[in-house]
Amino acid sequence: MKETIDSFRDEYAFLSNFYYAEVELDGVKYPTVENAFQAAKTNDSEARKAFETVPPNEAKKLGQQVNLSKFWNSQRVDVMKDLLKQKFNIPKFKEKLLATGSAYLIEGNWWHDNSWGICNCDNCKSTTTPRSNSNLLGRLLTEVRYEIKPITCHTGGAKGSDMLFETLSVDNGFNVTAYSFDGHSTKSTNRKLLTQEELDSVTDKVTQVGFLIRRNAPLSRPQILQYLQRDIYQVLDSEVVFAIGTLEDKTQMPYGGTAWAVGMAVINRTPVWFFDQEKKQWLFYDEQKWVHEPFPHNRYFKVKDFTGIGTREINDTGKQAIQDIIEGFKIIRSNYVTKKLQRSYKRQTN
Repeated sequence: MKETIDSFRDEYAFLSNFYYAEVELDGVKYPTVENAFQAAKTNDSEARKAFETVPPNEAKKLGQQVNLSKFWNSQRVDVMKDLLKQKFNIPKFKEKLLATGSAYLIEGNWWHDNSWGICNCDNCKSTTTPRSNSNLLGRLLTEVRYEIKPITCHTGGAKGSDMLFETLSVDNGFNVTAYSFDGHSTKSTNRKLLTQEELDSVTDKVTQVGFLIRRNAPLSRPQILQYLQRDIYQVLDSEVVFAIGTLEDKTQMPYGGTAWAVGMAVINRTPVWFFDQEKKQWLFYDEQKWVHEPFPHNRYFKVKDFTGIGTREINDTGKQAIQDIIEGFKIIRSNYVTKKLQRSYKRQTN
């Protein structure tokens, strides 16, 4: 996977606003984002008709000739984002955008556009100072990519906490990645089978976590080691970790395999929330210690990738804690949809 995509051509031509993908503006369909965006510059319905059928390069030229609407400068970024969201909610384009992963998106160009993109000509490179409002298109595409990305629960397919996280996530329309390996017994229907090469690639991380949690990594016991390697993978792609269980007094880490995932999160500086089901309290790992909190803060439910793990011997309070976590994601998602509708209504009434 590329770390940077700096040209919206060839295999990445679909990222360009000139790429043919039908979108709608005020009930009228346009062949590309560029056509609709240029049409949006004017409130004159007759003038807009010209943008419905011309090629996108012609639409861009026409857009330079229309009388701009009163609020255009303050609305143009929102208009662009709405059009991009339409385009990339079309299944085939959504799949392509999500396939760019976390690549940095830049509309590299040669036509001196250092607002929506970044110009690569020698003159611009030598005279243009990077500005906070440059590469707007790339930044909006990055925002849209994150927003259309499904919420994914990363877990391990073990009985108890893992399976409850998985079941509730699926029931609420979240994706689930349950990390597994050959010979691993699990009832998960969302297995991601790790190869032996993938497992071996994180052995050093298992050793690091072992030092942190004061346990010996079972390097000479491959069957046990595989479980710990799997635990490491649950955390690597997550933005926050939610774990259920009980803390050991001596190490202040969870009992069982949960400690290895929590330890990886600590080393990786991934936020960790832990529910101690015996003491019935939430804890947050802050630097080198656990801090008591009434409940995870809302901002941790705004992420798209989370780890949901915990003890196999989950009790009723632990089950309720998992239900509360899933509910937290549902509430944030619902509030986001409501705010989006409110913004859309506000634009339509201006």
